[in-house]
Amino acid sequence: MRDEQANHLSAMAKRYSLTACMRAVSLAMEVHGAMGISREVGLEQLYRDIRMLPIPDGTHQIMTLIEGRELTGIPAYRP
Repeated sequence: MRDEQANHLSAMAKRYSLTACMRAVSLAMEVHGAMGISREVGLEQLYRDIRMLPIPDGTHQIMTLIEGRELTGIPAYRP
C-alpha cells in the first residue's frame, strides 16, 4: 500500500453520507407527518443524532474546502 493520505476521499464520503442520512430522515418525518416528530416513532432521535455528527468532523463547507485543497493543491485561504 502506498503511503498516501486520503483526506479528500474521507471528506467526500462524510459529506455524501451525512447528506443522504439527513435526506432520508427528513423524508421519513414528512411521510409520518406529526407522528414523525414524536418520540414514539424514534425519528426525532435520529434527526438529533444526524444534526450532531458534523460537529466533531466539520461542517459541509469545511469538508468542501478539504476536498478542494486536496484535489487542486491550492489552499482555500492564502496568507
